[in-house]
Amino acid sequence: MTVIAIDFGTSNTVVCTQDPVTLEPRTLKFNQISRQFETMSGQVSVVPSLVFVRGTDQLVYGEEVRLQRLGFAQPERLFQGFKRDLVADYRPPALQIDGRYYTAESVSELFIKQIWQQLSTMQLQPQRVVFTVPVGAFELYLDWFRDLAQKIALPDIQLIDESTAAALGYAVQRPGTTVLVVDFGGGTLDLSLIRTSAPPPSPPLLREGVISAHPTPGRLEGVKAE
Repeated sequence: MTVIAIDFGTSNTVVCTQDPVTLEPRTLKFNQISRQFETMSGQVSVVPSLVFVRGTDQLVYGEEVRLQRLGFAQPERLFQGFKRDLVADYRPPALQIDGRYYTAESVSELFIKQIWQQLSTMQLQPQRVVFTVPVGAFELYLDWFRDLAQKIALPDIQLIDESTAAALGYAVQRPGTTVLVVDFGGGTLDLSLIRTSAPPPSPPLLREGVISAHPTPGRLEGVKAE
């Protein structure tokens, strides 16, 4: 089964899948809209979370926006940080460009649709899509993902806390382990204390629960366990 994981971020978005042979996770690189970074473990591809309205129904995404410095010439046509607006309890009013209205919801939808189209060009047909979400995300934000899945006919989707995903990604493999995850993002800073557990009869998989969380002030205070 092909599974795609999408970390929809304020500054960058990461799309990952699992290598069918080695079973190791690998980030996906999309032509034109992806940017590559060198890390200690190798190259990592990200998609800058940027959308630029060039004209009526003419949109530019990701790395193309950054390389062409489109936001400097016409900043009024640039959308960045729209994920931050989507998560917040207050969302700014729609912005009109060339007779069309753009909101945080519509721009985010266009951005995710573009990533989905890129996956199609790579002939990837996932049976499941996993989205990471901030700890304590508002129900309105979670509902947006569920509605989006229906709009663009996504397969089975799963929502997982970003801190839980981080702990799993860094191979915290022992049941009963308590881990402090510091999620220093482009728009928020979250501190989450999580504990691993192995559901009986102890299969070779772990689940994780957030036992304490401190979201950035201004966001919903609370604890959310997946």
